[in-house]
Amino acid sequence: MDSCILPSLTYASQTWVYTEKVKNKILSCQHAMERSLLKLRRIQKTRNADIRKKTNVTDALHHSLKQKWKWAGHIARYQDQRWTHETTKWKGPIGKRSIGRQRKRWEAFTL
Repeated sequence: MDSCILPSLTYASQTWVYTEKVKNKILSCQHAMERSLLKLRRIQKTRNADIRKKTNVTDALHHSLKQKWKWAGHIARYQDQRWTHETTKWKGPIGKRSIGRQRKRWEAFTL
């Protein structure tokens, strides 16, 4: 079952910014997929932990965070100035910034 759920949930997850909203969406989507595989309905009130034991599926959030750390290590080992390395450290245009909170950066969530 890992071959169905994990690739569909964690595609390109190395580039995501993990806010609480994104984390909750990943977990809720995984729980919904597991319920669908076992043909369970929400009205049956089966706990997610019990479903996880039955399906024996790896936690998608943990898997995607691990993939992000692997990608960060891959980028950190670059010796030359490749585009992937440069775009990861890019800070944006210099000058007057727009109104509102600054956007969250990928680099801030890998620390």
